[in-house]
Amino acid sequence: MTSPIDRVVNLPFWISPVRPEPVIGGITNSNFIVKDEGAAYFVRIGDDIVEHGVKRFNEVAASRAADAAGLS
Repeated sequence: MTSPIDRVVNLPFWISPVRPEPVIGGITNSNFIVKDEGAAYFVRIGDDIVEHGVKRFNEVAASRAADAAGLS
């Protein structure tokens, strides 16, 4: 299995090589600040946790609905 930091580094949309900085505090996610070409991004990496009812596809649907409504 690929580590969360490797998953962030290998995202296909970075313009230049990135060095994610861990952010402490995620309960079910690994969180990072990533700087790329002068901009900073907050990146969350999380997997399903079936035994706790955490299903990431629900988060994706909610994020897309918020975007469609003009919310960030």
